[in-house]
Amino acid sequence: MKKTICLLLFSLCWVTGIAQSVELIRIYTDKDCYLAGEELWVKVCLDDDAFPGNVMSRVAYVEICDTVQVRAQAKVALEQGVGWACIHLPSTMHSGIYQLTAYTRYMRNLKQNCFPRKNVAVLNTLGVEDYGVYNVVAGFVSLFSFLNATLSSSIQRFYNYEGVKSGFEGFRSVYIIALIIHVLLSFAILLVLETLGLWYVNNVLVVPAGRLYAANVVFQTSIISLVLVLLQTPYIGAVMAKQRMNVYAYVSVYDVLIKLLIVIVLPHIPYDSLQTFAILTLLINFSNLVIYYIYCKKNFDEITFEMRFDRPLFKNILGFTGWNVIGTFAFMLKGQGVNMLLNSFFGPIINAARGIAYQVN
Repeated sequence: MKKTICLLLFSLCWVTGIAQSVELIRIYTDKDCYLAGEELWVKVCLDDDAFPGNVMSRVAYVEICDTVQVRAQAKVALEQGVGWACIHLPSTMHSGIYQLTAYTRYMRNLKQNCFPRKNVAVLNTLGVEDYGVYNVVAGFVSLFSFLNATLSSSIQRFYNYEGVKSGFEGFRSVYIIALIIHVLLSFAILLVLETLGLWYVNNVLVVPAGRLYAANVVFQTSIISLVLVLLQTPYIGAVMAKQRMNVYAYVSVYDVLIKLLIVIVLPHIPYDSLQTFAILTLLINFSNLVIYYIYCKKNFDEITFEMRFDRPLFKNILGFTGWNVIGTFAFMLKGQGVNMLLNSFFGPIINAARGIAYQVN
């Protein structure tokens, strides 16, 4: 009888101790900020406050959720109270702060506010695939700006040279020829891109299902943006030749701030993010052209156009440019050509990764 009573008391004490014990769980992540589509690595450490080092659970559950629903989850196998897991963050997750929480089956008997929580940031203004599409399409269009890259330094050089040599008329002649060259270049690029380029985008470019229309919107807006950038060159060259570096700096700061503002408000615009971003980028380039044009017209009397063609000056500018055009083309082909090859073999996600790597670099 005494043995039975002792056994019952021992069992009662053991059950009471188990009931009073509370499993403690801690979670650690490899970083605090992620891109949608990335993998989140989490470490789970479990212990028992009543019986340290003697945890009951062998499995923990990890979830990442917003205020509405669970976005991703994983099961973690625990060995001596420690386990690791990898959670794939869906590419459909929006930018924001999410809560990472962990629990065991035993902890489900407790209130959820007892679960450990950690805030993690997820960035997805465009999304991994959309960013990759934008990167490869806009990069393909920018490949045709290699002539402008060499012409810009030539134009500034001839502004300085002819401005000193022939004064007002020399500076004005360079402006007229520079504008003619860039208009002709714009027409040539439009012809090539709207034929061969359009075929490439619709027949060769690898885009996710259902995103071909958005890719075409990016393509067309990128073409117009390239033309606007080309037409800026005579005015930027004049600003630099006149040593108005503060104006160039102000416009550059304006360009960066407006793009930052677009990134902030883009998730709140109820339209396709990729198409909206492309159109807003086009508007920024248009506003930059307007700013440079108005400033040059108001401050430089030489910036006036008339129908005349200085053939020797035209040949000199193109001749001076020719020495650098091959090197510039090779450099741009090295960057964007590789981007196009990566898209053909691996798709837009690799383009997104490469685009981010270039930004960091």
